[in-house]
Amino acid sequence: MFVLREMLISCLPYSRLYFLSFVCLFLTNAFMALIPLLVKEAIDRDVIAGLNGNFLYYPALILLVAVFLAAFRIASRILIYRACREQEHDLREKLMQKILSAKASVLNQATRGDLITNMLEDTTQVRLLVGFGFVQAGNILLLYGISLPFMLQISPILTLYCVAPYPILLIWVAYLNQRLYHLNLEVKQWQGELADFTTQSIHGIHVIHSHNSRESMAEEYKRRVDSHYQASWKAARLDIIMLPGMIFLASLGEWAVIRYGVPMIQSGLITRGDFLALHGYIGYLLFASISVGFGVSTFNRGYTSMQRLLNRYAMEEEKGQGEALGFNQVEYEFQSLEFCYPLQPKPALKVDHLKFSSLQTVGVFGPIGSGKSTFFRLLMGFFIPDQGKIFVNQEILGEKNLAQLRASVVYVSQELFLFSRSIRDNLDFYGNHSDEEIQDAIDFACLREDIEGFKDGLMTLVGERGVRLSTGQKQRIAIARAWLRKPALMILDDCFSALDTVVEEKILKNLMAQRGDGGLIISSHRISTLKHCQRILVFKGHTIEGDGTHTELMKKNEYYRTNYELQRDFV
Repeated sequence: MFVLREMLISCLPYSRLYFLSFVCLFLTNAFMALIPLLVKEAIDRDVIAGLNGNFLYYPALILLVAVFLAAFRIASRILIYRACREQEHDLREKLMQKILSAKASVLNQATRGDLITNMLEDTTQVRLLVGFGFVQAGNILLLYGISLPFMLQISPILTLYCVAPYPILLIWVAYLNQRLYHLNLEVKQWQGELADFTTQSIHGIHVIHSHNSRESMAEEYKRRVDSHYQASWKAARLDIIMLPGMIFLASLGEWAVIRYGVPMIQSGLITRGDFLALHGYIGYLLFASISVGFGVSTFNRGYTSMQRLLNRYAMEEEKGQGEALGFNQVEYEFQSLEFCYPLQPKPALKVDHLKFSSLQTVGVFGPIGSGKSTFFRLLMGFFIPDQGKIFVNQEILGEKNLAQLRASVVYVSQELFLFSRSIRDNLDFYGNHSDEEIQDAIDFACLREDIEGFKDGLMTLVGERGVRLSTGQKQRIAIARAWLRKPALMILDDCFSALDTVVEEKILKNLMAQRGDGGLIISSHRISTLKHCQRILVFKGHTIEGDGTHTELMKKNEYYRTNYELQRDFV
């Protein structure tokens, strides 16, 4: 009931359109109910009684009713389909807002395939339910509600004979409805699995080719497709069984009209016009009963989809988001901090005490998996520490100051991401920079020669996740995009790994010229990149092992000194 209630609540903004559509639907069914009565009158008055009237009167009247019927039916479809399309649009927009505002720890539990299925398939199924499904439900209720009184007025006994099989029909529908619900839920889950596997395969196609694992990946895909097929076939079989069964049970009403109606005509209990009218109404009920089969299938798919969407809408949001004025400077302080990733018993990062500000240029050095990226994500407020506190400008990092912090700090992750748009769109991510500012950013990140080498220049499309660019080009675009923000603090997480030393030196020179006195945190495996920083943090064993200048660390930190000598000798 909760899912249905939420679905009806989601329809409220479009209640005017839905109301008008159901008014038109009511008029459509009312005009439909008039046609058998007009046929009855035409047969009894003009044909059987042989009254000297105008024989074109009833055909013309029936034609006029049919015209009104068609007009109101078209109007009802236009209104309800517009309403459900708007609702689908808003459901998708709401889902995207939830995804954008969800906590990183919560969002990481969902696969991309599931989210894609939610965004495309589930919203479509909800639209079909509130559109086609509600139209069918309205038709069924109105056809029964309007036809049965007319049938009872003609002959209560014959009406009872005609509708006697319908309780069995309802039991049949209730039985299959429960089974269809669970099967449709399984189908949705496999759709998400397929979508996730497909997107991963496309993004990692170079890995598949380089390891010559096309056959094994094809077999794995076949296994998932087969599982989806089996689940879909089970649901389809129930649909196949349901419809003929419902037609058979509903058709018993047609049999009852003929079996018991003909003797009643012969005995004079009903007229031939009554018989034809009842036959027409039974045809309506047969149509309504067949619609129940389609409606149950549509309801189950829409219901399970709405349930999945509600689970996404219930994702815990990151508090304190939104537009805010940034800090002029940022001061961090860590106190007895400890952070663990889910399902990992050992801490990913432990910091007893650390204090630094954007007035410093800080380097971060350490082996892979030592906690550097975790440290940066904690700085951005993506994760909440399990123990201890993070202070920003002497206030605990939380929903009160999170938006202001993110307006002040820009983070360039080592997991580079570019949107499948033009280079300009990726640079001008915020859409508020002039051509001159963009040109300055290009020069800052040493992109001028690369962009001039492209046929379309700044308007060159980078492809999915920047697939048409080299890793070095993607790194420099990400750095230029961050520089355009003019933040109080810029965090660069190993963003020079794919650059040659000449280009790296140029960008570092530009960075130091503008931020040499502070406002920069650089992570790198090359000590040559970090040695000019005012302060260097050495990460090892998921904690900060060393803290000082390059000269100080060369004297007191063996790990740092050993790595520097190895890198120097290698060069």
